[in-house]
Amino acid sequence: MLPKLSKSDAQWLLNVFAPIRGGRIDNSTFGTFLKAYNIMKGADRKVNCFSCEGRTIAAMANSMFEQYQGEIEALTLAKRGRKKNGS
Repeated sequence: MLPKLSKSDAQWLLNVFAPIRGGRIDNSTFGTFLKAYNIMKGADRKVNCFSCEGRTIAAMANSMFEQYQGEIEALTLAKRGRKKNGS
């Protein structure tokens, strides 16, 4: 289940994470994968050993993004507040 995301988190996932997901996972990109994982999981996970957990975290982030992409995109399009009814 996707935790409640802010619109800015959803935009970050689409603008920053989506372009690199499925790509190269190394020390320079892993921070992005970890941040995406934490956003979508509602966690604050720290990884001390990239070579031990890096690929697993990245695979989980890719999988969660694929699973929730429609919800994430809908959040970026959602308007704030309600429309007032003229009646």
